[in-house]
Amino acid sequence: MGFTYGLGGLLLFPLAVGAQVVLLERITPAQMLQAMQAHRVTVLLSSPTAYRGLSSHLEQHPQDRPQALRVAVSAGEPLGLSTRERWQRLTGVPLWDGLGSTELLHIVIGDRQARPGVIGSPVPG
Repeated sequence: MGFTYGLGGLLLFPLAVGAQVVLLERITPAQMLQAMQAHRVTVLLSSPTAYRGLSSHLEQHPQDRPQALRVAVSAGEPLGLSTRERWQRLTGVPLWDGLGSTELLHIVIGDRQARPGVIGSPVPG
């Protein structure tokens, strides 16, 4: 939660809808995927660096694919097309890209359709 992506995604939005949040500190991709299975995580908020690490693990251990996951959101750094496509191929889960700013508190431009090479359009609200 070192920047507003974490504040919005891990505190404000879950509180607004009564969602459960799983916070993990200093973990490996294997441990993260294990926790996602154990807690039946449906929405994942992370960075492209984390998605690359998770994808590398899943290439070697496809049985660790998170079964309950329905959407993944990426922000905090640029999301490359190869990372997005690799994640989708390995998990079957769309990876939404987002662009935000501290001053506006969270993602303000996003692409829910996961179109290659497109950052998206303004987020409603």
